[in-house]
Amino acid sequence: MSKKKNKKRQNKKEGQQSLKFDSLPGGGIVSSKLMKFTLAAIVVIVCAYYFVSKADPMGKNLFSISGPLLLIIGYSIIAFGLFSDS
Repeated sequence: MSKKKNKKRQNKKEGQQSLKFDSLPGGGIVSSKLMKFTLAAIVVIVCAYYFVSKADPMGKNLFSISGPLLLIIGYSIIAFGLFSDS
């Protein structure tokens, strides 16, 4: 009976060791560089949605041009942050 318990404990320990993320480069799962890119992108995307809400339905004002462009730029910043080197 104790052999079964020891095997279960050993399997739990092995499973826990494989789930550690401390050994990743950058000090953890999310590096500070990625966090900066993500926060900048969130700010740009929020501004873009604000601009889109102020856009003219006919598309004749500056908000209707700059809003979608800022959305594309914001999502591009996220992609650049994810795929850039740490």
